[in-house]
Amino acid sequence: MIRKMMSVMVALTLLTGSLMVPTFAATTNSTATVKENIISVNGSGTIVAKPDIAYLQVGYEAKNKEALVAQNEAKTKMLSIMKSIKAQGIKDADIKTVNVSLYKTADYNKEVKEEYYVAVNTIEITVRDLDKVGMLIDEAVTAGSNQLGSVRFGVENQEKYQLEALKLAVKNANTKAKAIADAIGVKVDKPTKVSETSYNGGIVYREANMMAKAADSTPVEVGTINIEATVSAEYNY
Repeated sequence: MIRKMMSVMVALTLLTGSLMVPTFAATTNSTATVKENIISVNGSGTIVAKPDIAYLQVGYEAKNKEALVAQNEAKTKMLSIMKSIKAQGIKDADIKTVNVSLYKTADYNKEVKEEYYVAVNTIEITVRDLDKVGMLIDEAVTAGSNQLGSVRFGVENQEKYQLEALKLAVKNANTKAKAIADAIGVKVDKPTKVSETSYNGGIVYREANMMAKAADSTPVEVGTINIEATVSAEYNY
């Protein structure tokens, strides 16, 4: 009986040992190195356009020792200015308030400090008939405006010109890439990557000099604007 028990224990020990022996799978690690030859370039495109819209800011600034008096003066003058502007065919939708402010300040360059309030009311006028820009400046001044900002000219349909500028930028990038490829004796086809890097919306500013209304309107030169786009592109060879 003792011999049988010892035989069983030996068998169990051998079986357990065989189960605990780790097995190792053969693995093969392989790394593939892909070498890419890349030509990277930047391309630019410019569209010269004639502005078809303008944005004119006019306003009124009032000063008084009493806050309410200054505010009422600015309000009354601005109502008169807006009435005059609308009489020239400008729609309500093309007039918006861009600044209403009231603050206290003082003149410190005098022996006695004089404190007072400054009230400012400013509107922006969208002008769709550029021939009216100078005349509207005169009308605003005549109606009482004592605050004029720069005139901004632009194009209403900016996306149209932006897309044209982008096309030119991509063509410019292609030309550069092919020139580089020819110089090093290789060939390139279509770009593998193209990214837009910048866009200039083409807003141009003109100074609006404040002057009294005369026989002729205030001269404002429209000129032209440049709408620019740039791209970066990569080509494999």
